Amino acid sequence: MSDDNLTPSEDLMLEALIARHRTGEGLWTFESRHKKVAESLVQKGWVNLVHGIVEKSIRVSLTEAAIKKWVSPRYTPPFVKDIKKKRRKRYLK
Repeated sequence: MSDDNLTPSEDLMLEALIARHRTGEGLWTFESRHKKVAESLVQKGWVNLVHGIVEKSIRVSLTEAAIKKWVSPRYTPPFVKDIKKKRRKRYLK
């Protein structure tokens, strides 16, 4: 993601959100001390920011633009690969 002129903190937050998105998590909670980073990513159009449920927290999610840019449609989570592998073995027996 370094080609998008991101700070190291922005890059790290996006990496965390992408990883969470791949496991099916739509929103992720961060401590509110990371709000400036999230707000910067909101300005760039990469994330949505909402108040956290717990005091001193924020919830952040990827925008559709970020998902299109950084989440490969061909990505398959490891647990899905494991299930498919087990099914193939079962059918080959």
